[in-house]
Amino acid sequence: IHVNTAYFPGWSAYVNNTKLAIIPTSKGMNVSIPSGSGVFTMKLFQTPLEIVSNALSVLAFLGLLIGIIKISSRRK
Repeated sequence: IHVNTAYFPGWSAYVNNTKLAIIPTSKGMNVSIPSGSGVFTMKLFQTPLEIVSNALSVLAFLGLLIGIIKISSRRK
């Protein structure tokens, strides 16, 4: 089956909760599905790098917010 969605490393494909191999192409992703009936599912999970990057972004935002609050409290 061809999935016309951009490939990212976080994509996983399943048939009846059994993980399948994804083959990235220039126009999406190809997944070989075994014959028979079943439920085909695709899920996009965050990669470990994305999780760390998001955590660093939140920490930087909190640091900036705390710095702004400290500077504005000094001026009063």
